[in-house]
Amino acid sequence: MTRFPVLLLFIALTGTIKHFGQGTEFYKEEITFAIRDNFLYVNGIYFLKSDKSLEIPLIYPFPSDSLYGPVDSIIIINQTTNQAIENWRTMKSGIVFSLHLDSLLSTELWISYRQQLKGRQAEYILLSTKAWQKPLSEANYRLLVPIDLKILQFSIQPDTMTIHGDTKLYYWRMKKYFPDRNMIFTF
Repeated sequence: MTRFPVLLLFIALTGTIKHFGQGTEFYKEEITFAIRDNFLYVNGIYFLKSDKSLEIPLIYPFPSDSLYGPVDSIIIINQTTNQAIENWRTMKSGIVFSLHLDSLLSTELWISYRQQLKGRQAEYILLSTKAWQKPLSEANYRLLVPIDLKILQFSIQPDTMTIHGDTKLYYWRMKKYFPDRNMIFTF
């Protein structure tokens, strides 16, 4: 399991959120995970807002452990402006990029990637939320797996599980959520 003190987007190069002002918030996320063919697929929408217009550096961490292979197929789109963000740089355990926030407007950021799984475990970093020093007002997670893939252990128990054809769907819905662990699926 990774010890990189971080999920999600977070303060990269400049220290703490206080640098951006008390009015800058990461307040909601909607993430869909899928496990298939020895890969973890992640599609996330992240909601941020600010009380002033500014450009902020963000780190998006990936788990780095011998259980996980490289991350590829990275796509970042500012859905509010419908523009791809292509100025990201790879770091040892994630990527770093800049995001422009407009005053008083919510910014929806879509990030998608896949990560090779070398073992029988997948992980998504949630602990980076602590860098914002405030819980998410809402977080929704979905995990899609083939019907014959048995999840042996969840680090966070899902609220529900349903079956749709040949796919199992696990679902989590959190309110005022301040993660105390990463999302880990052992299968």
